[in-house]
Amino acid sequence: MNAVDTGDMWECPDFFPLGGKHVLLISTQGKVRWKVGAYKDQVFTPEKEGVVDWGAYYAAKTMLDAEGNRILWGWIPETRPEAEHNAAGWAGAMALPRILSLSTEGDLQMEVLPALRKLRHSHTSLPRGASTESRKKLLDSLKIEDLSAEVSVEFRPQVNQPFVVSLESEDGENFATLKFAEKQGVLQLAVNELTAPVSGSADAPIQLHLFLDGSVLEVFVNGTTSLTARIYHVPKWPLHLSLPGAAPVDALDVWQMRPISKDRLTGSLCS
Repeated sequence: MNAVDTGDMWECPDFFPLGGKHVLLISTQGKVRWKVGAYKDQVFTPEKEGVVDWGAYYAAKTMLDAEGNRILWGWIPETRPEAEHNAAGWAGAMALPRILSLSTEGDLQMEVLPALRKLRHSHTSLPRGASTESRKKLLDSLKIEDLSAEVSVEFRPQVNQPFVVSLESEDGENFATLKFAEKQGVLQLAVNELTAPVSGSADAPIQLHLFLDGSVLEVFVNGTTSLTARIYHVPKWPLHLSLPGAAPVDALDVWQMRPISKDRLTGSLCS
């Protein structure tokens, strides 16, 4: 049963105009859902619907900024046992602010606020058309320090060949695995144990954008699929980005991000 359709467990409703349509956001049963449609004579007629974020994301509300952009703010709840976040002395965090818009197909889409680019530090990029050998050499030398980074990857999925992106320590210890694989004709994203459907054809180009900050990994795919994962394990070494297999990568950019303080991880994670 769809709790949105039945009206059960509605929280934090938000209703606003966007791109010539109106959008209704409702937080219910641990997920924030959206409906896009027409609003006339005080009647809202939904035309499309979906999930804002398939991971740890709730109680989202919007506002307009000085330029008239619709900005979405969301809360990232804890997914670890209550005893652990009680011991840590804090619980929950705010997600990165997202600018909302509508795609040409009328789906809700989002991008992280461009102002976040000011936090970018060192930059590593892979030229378009680079060979598999060049890619391996670049990734072998890349280190992500302090669990703080922004990563952008563009690729085209291949039939019956899953595309995998891994974050792992120098000794091979896994931190996060992102896997794109076709399932019953639909491309599906898996981030560790979480999954989300990816709109569009299974072989359409993919633009993957992710932000890592401590125990939070925010993942965006083509602007219309997002998934926020909590990862509490602290690796012993800096992270490496791994792209196993020979799948073609059109573009790769990695930025080390400036932390807000030297001790920002204090008490935020558990080993």
